[in-house]
Amino acid sequence: MSIPVEPSDVRILIDYYHDSGGQYLRSSLRGEYPLTTICRQRLTWGVLKRYHVVVIDATAPADVSASELRAIERFVAAGGGALIAGSAPQWELVTGQPPTEMPAGRFADIFGIGLLSASEAEAATTIDSDLRIGYGDENVEVVSDAIEGFGPHPPALETVTPLRLPDTARPLLVHGRTGEPLAAIAEHGEGRVCVCPAFLERFNRLSHLGPLVEWLAGDAGDRPGRDIPTEIGSTPVLRDVQGLKLICDRSVAESAEELAELHLQLRAFLKELLGSHWEPPGTFRVRRSCRRPRPWDDGLFVAPTGPDWAVAYTNAVALAQHALWDSTAGQLLVSLFPESTVACHIALRFLDHLGYSAEADRLRGRAMQALDEADPSRDRTDLARIYWATDKWHPKGHWLLSELERRFGQGLLKRLFELLPKKREDDPLPKTFAWGGDRLAYYLGLAAGEDVTDLLREIGTTIHPLPLVPPDDESFADRMHETLADATVAASCPASRRMEALSDLAALKEEARGKLPERVRKLVEAFAQSGASDLRAVKPLERLARQKNEETAAWAALQLVSMGQTQWADRLAELLPERDLRFKLMGGYALRRLGRDLPEFALEGLSEDGRRVGEMHVSTRDQVMIHPKIGGYEVANVLAEAGLCGFPHGHFATQFYVYWVHTLPQWRRSGLSRLAFRVAMQHPEALRCSCFALNTGTRNNAHALYSDFGYVDMDRRERAVKQLHLGTPAVPPDGVVIRPGADADRDAVRQLVHDYHRDTFTLAPLPAPQLDEGSFTAIAERDGKLIGAALARYAAGEGADLQDVVVIEGEDPRQEIGVALLARVHAMLAEAGARRATTRACSDAGLLMNVLGRAGYSREVSGGVNMFGIRDLSQLFGEIRPLYEHRLRETPFADWRGRVLLLGERLQSGLEIEQGVAQVIDSPQPKPGDIVLHTADETITLFVTGRETPLEGYLQHRTRIEPQVSPAVMKLLETLLPRVPFVLRWGWE
Repeated sequence: MSIPVEPSDVRILIDYYHDSGGQYLRSSLRGEYPLTTICRQRLTWGVLKRYHVVVIDATAPADVSASELRAIERFVAAGGGALIAGSAPQWELVTGQPPTEMPAGRFADIFGIGLLSASEAEAATTIDSDLRIGYGDENVEVVSDAIEGFGPHPPALETVTPLRLPDTARPLLVHGRTGEPLAAIAEHGEGRVCVCPAFLERFNRLSHLGPLVEWLAGDAGDRPGRDIPTEIGSTPVLRDVQGLKLICDRSVAESAEELAELHLQLRAFLKELLGSHWEPPGTFRVRRSCRRPRPWDDGLFVAPTGPDWAVAYTNAVALAQHALWDSTAGQLLVSLFPESTVACHIALRFLDHLGYSAEADRLRGRAMQALDEADPSRDRTDLARIYWATDKWHPKGHWLLSELERRFGQGLLKRLFELLPKKREDDPLPKTFAWGGDRLAYYLGLAAGEDVTDLLREIGTTIHPLPLVPPDDESFADRMHETLADATVAASCPASRRMEALSDLAALKEEARGKLPERVRKLVEAFAQSGASDLRAVKPLERLARQKNEETAAWAALQLVSMGQTQWADRLAELLPERDLRFKLMGGYALRRLGRDLPEFALEGLSEDGRRVGEMHVSTRDQVMIHPKIGGYEVANVLAEAGLCGFPHGHFATQFYVYWVHTLPQWRRSGLSRLAFRVAMQHPEALRCSCFALNTGTRNNAHALYSDFGYVDMDRRERAVKQLHLGTPAVPPDGVVIRPGADADRDAVRQLVHDYHRDTFTLAPLPAPQLDEGSFTAIAERDGKLIGAALARYAAGEGADLQDVVVIEGEDPRQEIGVALLARVHAMLAEAGARRATTRACSDAGLLMNVLGRAGYSREVSGGVNMFGIRDLSQLFGEIRPLYEHRLRETPFADWRGRVLLLGERLQSGLEIEQGVAQVIDSPQPKPGDIVLHTADETITLFVTGRETPLEGYLQHRTRIEPQVSPAVMKLLETLLPRVPFVLRWGWE
């Protein structure tokens, strides 16, 4: 794999004028391609000629001038590379026009490449969760050897339509069956072009975007101009319209008044419908775009471009989604209405409200068309088993919500929101026994005024009914406890359900437990005691494990084995074959932990009625997606992606980053996360990387799992808060001037921050600070030279985010300058209306943490932790080898000659150095004279990342150093492996 070990000289211009909805490219390229510019103005030859590659990801309705078309043609003909992309299905959805009319289509036409509509596709198309029509990701394949290093797996295009190619172009991605081109490349004059009729945000950095950029750049010859700015064109402007704060792209700022009027109507509509669940956002980013923003995007952005109905629809989806995302109500709703179903339904209702019923009905028709293809009988798909944790979607949710409103009236949804708990702790239903679908069915029944269990079961939905008693009814608790008690002894209740009921009953207070029937109370007592490894539970559980009632005997045997009473393993194995699937997995996992491997009780050996029902599903696009599946439905996941991490001085290494590990609550205690995690760590995308990383919590149960796979804690994150008030800023040291940053300072501040964090270790290449209208920056100058800055963000409400405080090395007194910068930015925030400032940083963030204490911030450990591991030490050394040469340069060891070996249990490699040139020793065998560090893999990881030094490891008796430990040897080792800051900045982009 070819990656730049140092920042690339390739210059990239990213077009934000025609469409600024996609933010992925900015953050994914800025690290190793620092000469990247955001262009917020029209494309001209005068600007383009300074760059090697231009990226135009343009779906939004925007005018493309003839001069821009000529400029792009000239740029490519003269040796430039153009990456042209835009979602043809999204364009057709919101405009109804052929994709040749969208900006990407206009630019592609220069090179004879035509973007086709879904109606021109040769094979059957599908309808996605955004109700777009096209080919799905499962249809896309990579053309091998089209571009060196591209693939081997395709990117995630979401939904895509074909291209029409001239003889001069060739396909890069194709439909797997028909061979239709879905992305294409071509040479034009001295340059190159790539066209893709989809968004670029799901292109993997290593597998797709990097190789594509390098191919487009070609030889990357000299270009005119020395200084490459971070941005070109007018920055977004803050508009305060009718009480709404809008940070607008200049290209759409004239739409602010009209957009504000729409949002006032939308806010009133959502407040009426959502009630207490509606919290209006304090600010919006208004971008030229027609794509639906995702809940995980950086900040809420809305789009004013497109037909009036489309603008209303996309804005309604965005705000409804914003209100429901990560809320208790939202988490309940996806239990039966997958992914964006409810937000889209609300948006369609808003279109009806505005008088756009024809457009709303057209979109509803698409959802029903998708359902007719996926589940024509309306009873094949179990909505309660659609896996919400990776946003799985099914059109049946649209039909069910509409059907419920048809039966119980248009006011059903409003009544439902009145009943749904706003906070998780306000939900009184049993925590374990009631699954997500059960909980939502209960609240739907209250809203409908009658039990909906039979209706849901008729359409193939798994529902465990709960008593339809309102939470404020005095009999509510007793009825729920009766249901749980009945489940513990009911003949028809399987062992896994009994355990869920016992778990909830065990959590009751003594008074409530005392009201249970004696038989049930004894079961609960034994279950609760066994969970705490209380030996008083052993005798009652042994009696239960001998019972003829095999469901009770099974869970009792499982609890005994889990307590270490291994003599009951045979009884547990004897009882497993006739148990329910979940219990088979739990029991099989408990036995495997004892060394008894029974494949028929593991995921891929699991069967029901003689049919295999368990599988490990692996999909690779931009991400690696691992899903254990039971009966065709996902029950757990591991999501990860190959990318880069940043070592000091602009060096990069390949890194497999795990974004999410999750198992549905009812499928836990079965080892599925460990199994899926092992599959992920053995995936080819993981094996291509030298390192791996993730973010978790120090008290997360999975922390031990990650440690077992070689992940090591890198930091302890802290949260710091300060109350703000108007006052006199601190007086800076003599000779230092503190002032608010101006527009003209932006590039200098970005460079200052970049240089300040240059000697750091990061899990992702650090992006440049955004510094737009939502930014507050105080700068420090000495004799007119920029020496420091404090950066914060604030838009509306009480809270502001402090991003960073930097003062360059050698400027004394640094801490006093930092405190003065903080005081000035605090005053700026307070004047704008903020009442508190919050920052999150690593505990060793040096200057920042020091000045926070002096500025009066209260600090607390957040519980967050970043973990990092090394898979192949020799590969890592090879990727960052120039870093070690850099560290030796201009030191007493510049001409040193010898070998340094690091020998752990699994990690073993070394460096052979002669006159400042380092070579990697792949299979180190110590020779006389070698400096050898014998230590644990965890300690090697800490040494290489700069979290700990060899001297610290030696003094703590965790590292043995041979053949001698002299001051000079230790100085050499700490020159090669010094302590460096760990920095992680989320939200800068």
